[in-house]
Amino acid sequence: MSRTVENDFRNLEKYIENYRLSDLVVESRYSKVLKKNHKSILILLTLWSNICLIESNKKLIIESVHITQTSITFQLLREAVSDILSAFFCSLNGAYKPASMSLRSGIENVIRAITAIEEPKATKLTSVYELFNLSKNAVIFSLPRKKFLSDLHSVYKDLCKFTHTASVEHMTSVNSLEHFPIFCEKQFSNCEKQVSKVIKDCVSLILLIAPEIYQNSHYKSREVFDLGIGLHTRKLLLKAF
Repeated sequence: MSRTVENDFRNLEKYIENYRLSDLVVESRYSKVLKKNHKSILILLTLWSNICLIESNKKLIIESVHITQTSITFQLLREAVSDILSAFFCSLNGAYKPASMSLRSGIENVIRAITAIEEPKATKLTSVYELFNLSKNAVIFSLPRKKFLSDLHSVYKDLCKFTHTASVEHMTSVNSLEHFPIFCEKQFSNCEKQVSKVIKDCVSLILLIAPEIYQNSHYKSREVFDLGIGLHTRKLLLKAF
């Protein structure tokens, strides 16, 4: 028995040694979707780097609330960024179901982080249904921000199909590590669209709630933001100057 385990472990080591994504990147269809994904991830990371910079200068104020690294809102936003990046990483390797589950977690953390600014009890709710109901009635999500909350809720409900394996369509049937990395154009594209949508809605929402982030950012950061927030949101942010 020990020899069987040892031999299989050697196979695992060889698998890890030989694991690479380079064979997928040379595939033009993979690279095309990857390029779209990269733009969205860059927008997210640009937002987070600006938030961290403002916080380091002790000037991160959202809805008259001073946010610091120890604030639950900051911690939840940081985790949301981690969730979305994890979703991106999973999709790169062909782990589409875990990508969807991580993206779902990212949405929940963003909504919880923002709602907690006005309603501290948001951090204690274990029911996501109750969390969204609380958010819908929060002033912080008033127009024009409410649209993005609604859009995120719609994506969240769609992602629940993967979490709860609603149908055979949402099953992945992975029974060996040799399954990865893998590229399925349909599923990779679907993940890209969901990640891009979530990032667009989250970034737009946060910038509308804290327009100072947009206003005080370097012009190169604003150029990146403008790639993903949409013309209407950009006009609203420019009016705040």
